[in-house]
Amino acid sequence: MLRLVISDVFIVLGAIWFLQGIGTLGGSFMSHNFVWALIGAVLVLVAAQMQRRLVSPGARSK
Repeated sequence: MLRLVISDVFIVLGAIWFLQGIGTLGGSFMSHNFVWALIGAVLVLVAAQMQRRLVSPGARSK
């Protein structure tokens, strides 16, 4: 359960970083910076993969 919440936080954080990187969300040193858009996109993908593993029917509960 905790891992699922953490992956949710990572998805939101990654989305914010991505949007700041592409310039949609302003007001930060990350705004209009491609590096942060890339970092955010990678974080969202990794967290989504983590969620997929956690909620798949064959996943072990810890």
